[in-house]
Amino acid sequence: MALTVLVVDDIEVARAGLVAALESGGFEVVGQADSAEVAEEVARKTRPDVAVLDLRLPGSTGFEVSRRIARVSPSTRFLFVTAHEGDLSEDDITEAAFHGLILKTATLYELYRAVEQVAAGDPVLDPTIAKTLVGRLSPGESFGRVTLTQREREVFKLLSEGKGDIEISQSLGISPRTAKNYVSRVLHKLGLSRRSQVPAFAAATRELTDSRDRTQQWTRSESLL
Repeated sequence: MALTVLVVDDIEVARAGLVAALESGGFEVVGQADSAEVAEEVARKTRPDVAVLDLRLPGSTGFEVSRRIARVSPSTRFLFVTAHEGDLSEDDITEAAFHGLILKTATLYELYRAVEQVAAGDPVLDPTIAKTLVGRLSPGESFGRVTLTQREREVFKLLSEGKGDIEISQSLGISPRTAKNYVSRVLHKLGLSRRSQVPAFAAATRELTDSRDRTQQWTRSESLL
């Protein structure tokens, strides 16, 4: 059964382009909207699996629209799209990282993959945005010049899932105070100022790792031709 999608963009040409691209990829576009009000009403009637929203809308933002949609269609997941990476604040990326965020310059493959990942409950960030967020840090066993211990990595994973100190302590069998100390250590090592940034950072490093692996796989395949 095809995933159902609601497209929200105030620019008709951009909206039509997204609709055509999604339908050509086998998704079922169940509605379109050019404003928060229309998006909320369409979502109420169609209950889409995924809503693809422009991050910047007249008098509103994609985040505000997503909250309105969530009230009438709680199961809907969100993929935000933006034309300009430079328009994104750190808070934008942090909030979007709980869902999905890609540039409008994304390829069709990247768009399809993002919709599928978001529908499955996995956050996704455009590789370009991920690089901006991570900055000097790189994916792999060591985040750039920073290396996390095994326990710190376990804490990092739980933080990326939005877990609090009590939940972390229960999951790892340590005291809440010890969990809090580990959280502070992880944030300090990664250069993050608050725990709410961790899901975005985790999504970014994961995206960079996946992107690197896809590039290596493509290169190996290319060399066989």
